[in-house]
Amino acid sequence: MPNPKTMHVVVQEGGSTGELYAHAFTTRKDADRFTRSCAKAAYRATAPVEVPAGTDIDALQLLLSAVGDELM
Repeated sequence: MPNPKTMHVVVQEGGSTGELYAHAFTTRKDADRFTRSCAKAAYRATAPVEVPAGTDIDALQLLLSAVGDELM
């Protein structure tokens, strides 16, 4: 299987804490499944966003953590 050119990122809000978490998936189907599971568990989450496969998810998580801290 060739390397994917894109991945799908979902940002989830962590319940009462307001923290933000980045989750990356190699397929849109898996990202959609995760988004539905968040909704069932009453967690807010974004729709999947397509990003280049080389995107640094750890750096994105650091950015989301800083944003989440500012919102609190």
